[in-house]
Order: sequence, then C-alpha cells, then structure tokens
Amino acid sequence: MHRKPIFWILLTISSFSGVFYFIENFDSAFPALTVNVKMNREMAIREAEKLSSKYNWGPEEYKSAITFDGNRNLQTFVELEGGGLDTFKMLYSDSIFFPYVWRVRHFQEQNPNEVSIWFTPEGLPYSFSQKLSENEPGSALSRDEAFKIAIASLKDEWFVDIGQYDLVDESEKVQPGGRVDHTFTYQLSNFQLGEDGYIKLRLTMQGDRLGELIHFAQVPEAHKRRFSEMRSANDTIAFSANIIIYLLYGLLGVMVSIFFLMRTRWILWRQAIIWGMIVGFFQVAVQLNFIPMMWMEYNTAISETSFMMEIIFSMLILFILQSTLYGLSFVAAESLTRKAFPNQIQFWKIWSPNIANSTTVLGQTLGGYLITGVFMFYAIAFYIFVTKNLNWWSPADTSYDPNLLAAYFPWLTSIGISLGAGFWEECLFRAVPLAGAALIGDRYGKRNLFIGIAFIFQAVVFGAAHANYPVQPAYARVVELMIPSFLFAYIYLRFGLLPGIIMHYSYDVAMISLQLFTADVPGIYFQRFMVVLFLFIPLWVILYFRFKSGKWIMELRKIKNSNWQVPPPPIENEEPVFYHYPQKKSVFFLRKNLIVVGVLGSLLWIFYGHPYTDQQSMEISKTDAIKIADEALTNFGFSPDSAWKMESRLNSVERQMDRFVWQEYGREAYLALRGKYLSSPSWEIRYRKYYGDVADRAEEYKCYVNYNGDKVNVWHQIPESRVGLSLSEKDARSLVLDHIKQVYEIDPLIHRELEANSFKKPNRLDWQFIYEDTTTFDLDKGQLRLTVALAGDHITGSFRSVFVPESWKRSEKEKESRWFPIELILGLSMTLSLAYVVVFGTISWSKKKFNTGLFKKILFLFIGIGLFQLWSGLPMQLFNFKTEQPYSDQLYQAIIMGALVLFLGSLLKAIIISSTKDMVAYGGNRIHKPVLWDGVFVGLFLVGGYAVINTLFPTLGSNLGNYSPLNEKVTLWGQLYASVSGYVNIVIGALSIVICLNVITKNWQNKIPIGILYTLLIGFSVISQNRGAFESIILFLFIGCSCSAIFLLLYIDFIRYNPSLIPVIFGTMNIVITITSGSSNLYAGHLIGACVCSIFIAGFSYLWYQLLEDS
Repeated sequence: MHRKPIFWILLTISSFSGVFYFIENFDSAFPALTVNVKMNREMAIREAEKLSSKYNWGPEEYKSAITFDGNRNLQTFVELEGGGLDTFKMLYSDSIFFPYVWRVRHFQEQNPNEVSIWFTPEGLPYSFSQKLSENEPGSALSRDEAFKIAIASLKDEWFVDIGQYDLVDESEKVQPGGRVDHTFTYQLSNFQLGEDGYIKLRLTMQGDRLGELIHFAQVPEAHKRRFSEMRSANDTIAFSANIIIYLLYGLLGVMVSIFFLMRTRWILWRQAIIWGMIVGFFQVAVQLNFIPMMWMEYNTAISETSFMMEIIFSMLILFILQSTLYGLSFVAAESLTRKAFPNQIQFWKIWSPNIANSTTVLGQTLGGYLITGVFMFYAIAFYIFVTKNLNWWSPADTSYDPNLLAAYFPWLTSIGISLGAGFWEECLFRAVPLAGAALIGDRYGKRNLFIGIAFIFQAVVFGAAHANYPVQPAYARVVELMIPSFLFAYIYLRFGLLPGIIMHYSYDVAMISLQLFTADVPGIYFQRFMVVLFLFIPLWVILYFRFKSGKWIMELRKIKNSNWQVPPPPIENEEPVFYHYPQKKSVFFLRKNLIVVGVLGSLLWIFYGHPYTDQQSMEISKTDAIKIADEALTNFGFSPDSAWKMESRLNSVERQMDRFVWQEYGREAYLALRGKYLSSPSWEIRYRKYYGDVADRAEEYKCYVNYNGDKVNVWHQIPESRVGLSLSEKDARSLVLDHIKQVYEIDPLIHRELEANSFKKPNRLDWQFIYEDTTTFDLDKGQLRLTVALAGDHITGSFRSVFVPESWKRSEKEKESRWFPIELILGLSMTLSLAYVVVFGTISWSKKKFNTGLFKKILFLFIGIGLFQLWSGLPMQLFNFKTEQPYSDQLYQAIIMGALVLFLGSLLKAIIISSTKDMVAYGGNRIHKPVLWDGVFVGLFLVGGYAVINTLFPTLGSNLGNYSPLNEKVTLWGQLYASVSGYVNIVIGALSIVICLNVITKNWQNKIPIGILYTLLIGFSVISQNRGAFESIILFLFIGCSCSAIFLLLYIDFIRYNPSLIPVIFGTMNIVITITSGSSNLYAGHLIGACVCSIFIAGFSYLWYQLLEDS
C-alpha cells in the first residue's frame, strides 16, 4: 500500500474514529432489545430438575438440552403491524408476554415421554409441556372434573391470574390407551396486538393431571401472508443474483476458466485445495460446535448413536462439498488474478519466508484491518440515515444471545463463519469477475472498459445476493452493499486479494462476535481473547516471520505475478489409462450359455415379474374429472368466476397409513380399505386466487374425484379472519352428525366420538370432530377414523383415514435412521463413480482428447428434450405455487430454475456419454466382435434375477404403479420421457462403474482385492434400492453378496470384453419392465405408450451400441 506517512496517519485516525462512532451509535442504527437475562444455562437446568422432581414429570432417567428461544414471527408482526418496536418491548417489560425464554428439554432415548420447561429471562417458571405416550394410562374424567383440577393446579410459582383471561377454546381427546385429555385455551382479556393478534394460555389435562401450561401468542394468518408477499421481492432479487452466481461466476468464471487455464498450464492446485479444505473444515466445525443445541431436535424414536451418526456423516458430506466448492473457487480466483494482474504479488507466496516479513505485505495486512473501521462507520451511518429519513425497516435483535455460549467453543462461531465469507466471497465475487473481465478486455483490446463494466456488475450482484435478509424495501441490501463492494473491488484491483479478504473477514468477525463483547457472564474474557487471537492471525504470521528472519524486507523482487513462469508440458505416459490385455476366451458366458441364461431369465420374469395390480385403473380423464368436480362444487354452493384459477393433478402416493395396513394386516385388508379409509388414485381439482387481497387469497376449494368418478369429496379452506357463527358444541355436533349421515350414508351413532376440538378465530368459532369406526374392519392396532371440520356453521370438509399407532411410527423412524450411514456410503460409491468419469472427461477435454462434436450433439439433444419436458411438466410446477406470493415471481423462478437444472443435467450427461465413448475404446484386443443378441440374452437374465430379488425381499407396501404421466400436458410424452431418462441414467451409471473397475484393476490385472471391495459396494448399492432390503440383515447380506458375485462374474468374463453391449443389456431390461407395467393398463393409452417407449428404447440401445463399437 502507500508508503507516505500522511496516508497511514489519516487511515488510522479514520479507522479508530469509525470504530468509536460504531460503538456510540450502534443502538441508534440497530435498535437492540435489551432483555434482562439474569438466569444462565446452569441455573435453568437446575431449576428444571427441581420442577421435574417436584411434579414427577418426564422420564425418570433423562438427559437435558437447553436453548434460549425467541419468537421471531411475533416480533415481526408487532414491529410491522402490531404497534411497533416499543409495543414489543412493552410485552416483556410489563410481563404481559415473554417472547424470549429459556427452554429446557428432558428426554430419554427410545422413550416417547418427555417434558419441556420454559423460564423467563429473569429465571421465573413460565410454561411447561409434558409429552406422554398415547398408550400411557390415565383417568377418563368428564369435562367439568378436568376443568376443576386444571384451575386448582395453577400454583403460585406459575404466576397465572386466570381472572385476567377469557376461556375461548376447548377440546376433548380420547387416547388409544383409554386416557382422556382435555384442553382449555384462554385469551388475555381486553388486550389485542394490531389486527387479530392475541396473547393466549393453554391448559391441557392428561387424565387427572395438568400436563401442559403454555403461554403463546397468536400471530394472525393475514400478517403471515402479507409478510410472505412482502418478502417475495427480496427472495426474487436474491434468486436472480444466485442464478448469475451459478452461471456466470460458477460455471463460466470458475469451471470454464479452470478448463482453459489447464490447457495453458496456469493452474496451481495444491495451495488452493489445501486452503479449500481448511475453510471447509472451519464451516463443519461451526456446525459441530452447536451439537449441544442439536439435542433439542433429537427424535427419541431413534437411538442416540444413530442420531450422532447422522450428524457425523452429514458433516462429512458437508466437508466434501464445501471443500470442493471453496477449493475450485480459490483455484480459479488465484489463477485468473495471476494472469490478469502481473504487477500484484503472487498470492500463494504471501506467507512465505522473506515475503511475509516484507513491508509490502505488512502494509496490505494493516490496511485491511484499518479499513474495517471505515466500513463499520459506513454501516452505522447508512442505517441511521435510511431508518430515520427514508423509513426503511430492519428487525431488531437482542443485545445478547445466551445461545452463543451453548456452543463448545463460542468464539469459533464468528471465526469460522467469517473465514468462509471473507475468503470465499472475495475470491468469487471480486477476483473471478474482475480478473475475468480484464482478460477478456485484453483479448478485445478494451481492458479498462471491461473492467469498468465488471466493477459495477459485481457490486450489484454482491448486494443482490444478500437481498433475502428480512429488511424493507426489498432492494435495501443491494443499495447498502454497493458502496462497500466498490471499495472491495478497488482494493482488489490495486493490491490483490489479501487486503480485501482481511477487511471482509475482520468486519464479519466484529459483527458476529459483538455479543461476546457486550455480554457479562462467567468465562467471557477467555472467549474474547480467542476471538482476538484468531482475528489477528494474519498479523501473527507476519510477526513470526519477522522475528524468525530478524529484519523487515523493504523491497520484494521477482515475486510479482509477472515473474511466475509457466511450467513445461508434462511427459505423457505412453501406457493408456485403460490397460490393454490379451484376449481370453469366455468361460461361462459362451454363446450357447447366453441363450440358456436368457431363457432362464425370461421364465423367472414370467413367474415373478408381476405387473402392477394393486391399484385401480383410471377410468376417467382429466377433462371428465373437471366436469364432475365442477358439478360437485356447484352443489356445494360454489360457482367460480374469472378471478379463480383452476388447477388439477393426479394423486397417487403411498402414505404411512397405507404401509401400516399392508404390513400389519396384509394385502386383503389393504384392498378392502382402499378408496374408503386408504387413499386410491384420484384427481384433485382445485380453485384458488392469485390476485386481490392477500388475506382473502387464503380461500380455496378442492374436489377429489376417484378413479371412476362415482365418489367425490369437497374441501373448502376459509381465511382465518372470515366472519362466521360461533356454535355451541351441541349445535356443531348436530351439524356434523347430519353431514355424516347424508354424505357417507351411514348411521353416525355407531361411531365412537374420539375428539371434539374448538378453534377460536377472530370472527367465528371453528370445530373439528373425530370419530372411530369399529364396524367396517376390526383393527387390533390403529383405528379407522372419520374427521369432519366446520368453520362457523359451514361444513368445510370431511375425510376418512387410518390412525397409525405412535409405537409403529417410532419403530419405522428407528429403522430408517439405523441404516442411514450404510445408505449414505452406498450412495457415495455410485456418486463418486460418476464424478470420476466427469472429472476425467473434463481433463481429457482440456487436453484436446475429447470428442467435442459428439458432446455438442448430445448436449443439444438433451437440452431440447429437457425444454419440452419443462413445458409439459409446467402444470405440476404451477400446482405447487403459493397464493400469498406474486404469481409472476413464482413463475419466473420456476422457469429459470427449471432451465438451469436441465442445462446442468444435460451438460453432465453429455460429458459422461462423450467421455465413456473414448474411455471404453481400450476394451481389449478382441478377436470377435460382440453380437447384439448377446446383450439381449444377458439383459433377460438380469431382469429375471431382478424379479427374484424383489420376491425374496419382504413387501412393505402395495405396487402403486406410475400415474405421473397423467400430470403432463402430453401424457404419451410423460411416459416416453420417464422411460428414456431412466434408461439413460442407468446406462450412464453402468458404464461409469465398468470404467472405474477398469481403472482400479487395470482391467482385472492389478489390485484385485480393491476391485472386489468396489464391486461389493456397487452390488449392495443396487439392492438397497428395494425398500424391503433392510428388513433382514442376513437376507440383505446374502442377496448383496450374491448380486455382487454375479456382477463380478459378468464383468470378468463378459462385460470388460464387450462394454458396448451395456446399452443393449439395460435396454432389454427396460423394455421388459415397461411392457409388463403397461400391460396393467393403469390409464387410457398406458399399454400403447409402453409399446412406443419400448420402440424408442430399442432404437436408443442400438445407436448407443454402435457408438461404443465405433470407438
């Protein structure tokens, strides 16, 4: 940086003045919520233990978890619509409601019973909620008996004056174990926040004991929808920036730059990858740092070991992904900078001996720290101006968050997050666009023009990428961050990456660790010391080299980017990657044997490859369903005008209740209950509004039409604030019973009432009644239920369902978690195989050893197919839109994201297919060319084996079939796309596996044990796709080893000599499965579509076979 003393004097004065201004005016710019936190974590845990022991709550042998909770939804509502920040402060200062509370959780592994206890910040008991198993024994009291006990249980320690509340809601619930729970909900009298915001108290009697006393605030639905609509603009701006980041910065700026720089040998990998791993490690460490708080989300249905394994393996994946992201970004940023700005210091040598201890590096480091103070001044001055003069809004925050000390190392949070943001964002947002623009400008002779455009562009993108912060107006963060971005960019252009990274890192550390410097709790000085220690690590490095060498280096020589020399081209290894081996005769897979195994596979498929027969065929089309639904809605009293938008979809999903009945009572019971209490394929016709008042747009009408149109079910969703009657329980029940008798044509009195729940809305009282049906089918476990809902005196809908016991749900969850690490490892083996082919193909391309002509053809083919699919599948995208957000924003995001995903997917597939063509070219010095029918016979054998495997594993649910093509604009296209894309994916996977085996073992000549291990991973990965695979460990191991052995034998004796037959093998399998499923004719044109798909697959298989043969 500048050597003139006056510069450093002025910069130092400005920096310290900025820090002083920041400290003095922080509260003016960012109004803090001063919460008097007198209770610390240890005190909360001790007091919770006392209360738990006193009232005999929860498990006897429990573990504790604790967090300091804040009600952000309530705060946002009150700040924007409920009276402002002063009103929100008044809530807790006047002890009306405490939005910030300590929550202590007592839980035990494999135990459904647990308790949560809340305390005010000052340490007073505030709320508690005991969760009991539905089978926990208890009394069956009447409403009046339960009410008396509930009121009598309001001890002095809970500080509840029930006289200040009005009873507004009641409910009664009969638990499966016979216990009757009663809930009484009160509302604070003569107190309202904004429009329809209320403070409430809920008392729940569990048998004859008070099991829940909860203070909560009701945030109106209208506000939630208005806030979502308001935030949509923020999200759209950030989304647009992210698309630019993915395409221009990520794909072009990083990946394409690395690609071309590799050709000219400008890439330095080692340091960038190491730093990528360091920064990735810190990001993972930040997550692991908060494991104590993760126990608040622990599901006691799974073991603690499984929970920790999920965290560890998730963090491992996070480390791999983030290290790769950071590493590639650093590679591109440094390499582009080295080439674009020859007068800057070589970045990776900055912390080297006799360089780090130079006055130049010292100046850049100190400059980065000092400019941070100026930046802090700007942040405060900006927000003071816009909030005072332009009425911009930013949510307030607490002056101290006790959760910071919940981490193992509280100081690590600010350091880890800031290191990732400072290092990565400066590389990606500054170096990549600016250095790239400089190089492009050099190419066209307009360097300054391109740098000037990039200078403005990067500032806009950087600000827009942060626009999803909850501030208003939506462009606030864009405006706020443009000036700092200009400063960051200038520093980068003038001095390189180092000062900008240090400034960004320092500012983020200051902001994130601020609460550690304002808190006054035991041990806080050590946390502050660690923050300062890590904050100034760049300075400690410089001082280390200074004292090691004993002097300052006043002038750096031959260390500029211009002094770096391109290394000579490496000596190419004459031996190809894919080792040539002498031709051997097949031992098992001779022509006559192939015919035998093909016939055997066909017979196995005939006997075991059952078509989908567990679901009815759709006898009505979408058009028919719409007509039936419109008629039903008219009878319901609804006639849509042009303001209503009609949407439709075909529902055919398996739910937990379906699996429960299938597994516990078998196929016959499932078929008997299907279409009544269990779901069956049905059309859902829905009417919603996307324009008009956002609160009113919560209203919607749904009509479900079953497979043949003889049953319809209408649901009416009504806005929360809609005016209606407040019926008594007796009158509401009378309406419900009449509805059941009329709609279901049964005597409602034969059903046992399980629940009667009231829900107080601002201008009406809603009800929900749940009955048990004990006559249709006798369930030893679970219940057949009928639910009816009312809004005022209006029946909004009803449905039948199967209640799944809590113990069964917990058991299913435990099974899922138990196998999570295994599934993750098996999935990684397949993912890494594909990644290897992509990386090898890209490297080959950079060395001009890549078939670019074939790549372009495949890329454009897949893009064309993807664009047509994007258009055809648009109805399902529209169906998932939210009515509280602008329609245009959602449509824009859906189309752009869909186009981005299809482009990236097409790009990867094109690279893999083009790479595999060349990578199987060394498939051996074959004496005989393979015959197409050989692949057909092997495919028949494998499809028969596939059928047998599916028979061996237990069936956990029905064969649903695939109705998704009916949701496409063109049904036949939906079938064709699903079939062809599935075929392409599986062939790509198979080719990648064979190529990886070739590379690992040099075509089965070396490292045989590793090849066997890899084959086992792939074999188990394939069979793990069967959802019954993990039901029996012995069966899983036996079938997995058997399949791996068959795959290995196929590879050794057949596939490695004839990799070109892989498309034929899997094409045969696909055709057999497609025709078989089409024979069930689940909808009109299903079988014809299957035949068309088979023809296309056959054509693809032949062309792909020829492509590989021509290698």
